[in-house]
Amino acid sequence: MLSITVRQRMWSPSLLGRTGRTPLTAYGDLPYTMAGRGDRMRQTAKGRPPTAKTYRFDARLNEAQKLLIQRAADLQGRTMTDFVLHSAETAAEHAIERYSMLILTARETEAFADAILRPAPPRAVLRKAVREYRRKMIQR
Repeated sequence: MLSITVRQRMWSPSLLGRTGRTPLTAYGDLPYTMAGRGDRMRQTAKGRPPTAKTYRFDARLNEAQKLLIQRAADLQGRTMTDFVLHSAETAAEHAIERYSMLILTARETEAFADAILRPAPPRAVLRKAVREYRRKMIQR
């Protein structure tokens, strides 16, 4: 049984002003009321820039799965976490690559290239749409 949970760890900047008080102390740090959401670099309480946003990934494994993953990680000299993250990232890249490729037969490739290189002339509906566009947009 595999149960996966993804949690986001958020960094929230301080809303302290010159007075040392937050404008919404009764409500806490609400994500839609935080001050300073611009592109300027924010500082943590210790004066350092914040670390990159991180996410937490939890998985429940049975004993056989845990031992298998631990053995594979040990063989590669990695921690279990590093092994799982690396393996998941590699599998995700392969899946995206596999589903984003367009594989055509020779005949389909020829028809596609022909359509790109020698497009059909515009038909009446397209010509009418162009006339309407010009009438509405260009003659303003």
